[in-house]
Amino acid sequence: MQTKLLLFYSRKQEIHIPQNVTSNFQTKIVPISYYEIKKTVPEFQPQVIIVDEFVNLKFIKKILSLYPFVPVAIIGEFTENPTIAEKSLSLGVTVIKLPVSDYELETILVNLSTYSLAKKELWQEEYSLSISERKKKILFLIAKIVGIIISVGTLFFASSMLYNYTLSSGAKLFKELNLGYLTPTDIALLNNSYIISDWSIKNLFEYTGSDDNLINMYIPENKFNSITSFSKFTSQYVITSSVFDDKIYIYQYPDFSRPIKNVVLLANTSVISLHYHNNNLYLIDNKKGFYIFRFDSIDNIVFLSSTTIKDFFPIDVFVYNDKIYFLDTENKIYKYDKELKLSAIIDLGTFFVEKQKFVSIAINDRWIYLLAEKEKKGYKLPTKILL
Repeated sequence: MQTKLLLFYSRKQEIHIPQNVTSNFQTKIVPISYYEIKKTVPEFQPQVIIVDEFVNLKFIKKILSLYPFVPVAIIGEFTENPTIAEKSLSLGVTVIKLPVSDYELETILVNLSTYSLAKKELWQEEYSLSISERKKKILFLIAKIVGIIISVGTLFFASSMLYNYTLSSGAKLFKELNLGYLTPTDIALLNNSYIISDWSIKNLFEYTGSDDNLINMYIPENKFNSITSFSKFTSQYVITSSVFDDKIYIYQYPDFSRPIKNVVLLANTSVISLHYHNNNLYLIDNKKGFYIFRFDSIDNIVFLSSTTIKDFFPIDVFVYNDKIYFLDTENKIYKYDKELKLSAIIDLGTFFVEKQKFVSIAINDRWIYLLAEKEKKGYKLPTKILL
């Protein structure tokens, strides 16, 4: 089945997407209205929603409140009303500024659908959850109006298969990273800093590891959705991949003007995540395939093994203390040993009051870094929750 693309247009202008782009999607175009938002979206169950630049902001807010799990993008030149782009960004909406090439447009749309919870097999479940969340908010407001003070205690269970951790004081366990309007896609940890990629604008942003301050911005030659890093002697390197290119690219940090090496490891396969650890390169494809390569040097990369993840949909992988961690589409971290024996499941929803959609994970001795692409946010959780 094709990915479904729902386009809402204002009365001022109908959205025109090139036919060679829309031919790869199942597309439906309707005029914007509260009626269509409430009727068409649950009937059509799109993976991505697009609105034009003249759609009133109140409609965009309505879509986001009713269907928070569906990626939303706004498209236009933004010459008549340039502030709508900034306001949309602040709501977590992807901005597509025209003119844009057909390839870039298709890349953005596929990327949005790949890293969303609005997949066909998850759509109805996510919609039911969003309805449940709205009912909870309404009940909370009613309780607040009549003066009822509700105290919510957090229960936590720990077993060999599920870890939930919280502070007894009730304080927030996580720290939020200040990313501004950055749309975070993936993260790579360096020796004393870390790099966050932004797929939508093709940039890399480097932050200090000590205080999370922005120190550098890079514009690489290629566009990619997954990054990882490794060190050899005194040099550091960054490996990248794209879901639209079966090559991986290797850069010598901090020079991202051109890669020093590119190689095809998995022909005709879309790699959605990769991670380097102790001379091994771990990859995940978009069909739940998990691969391990021996990475002795940039000229000597050898296939070791592969398997298919059956119990969940992995979107990122990271290895820490010889344990393999997978992030799935439902904000859970699955912890495996080297033999791929499951030892724990960490539910990230335990630590956040607001629902997030995490797309990337990285781990060091102090922190677990988590990126929420649609919400344009980054977070740090203490690594001890993995123990």
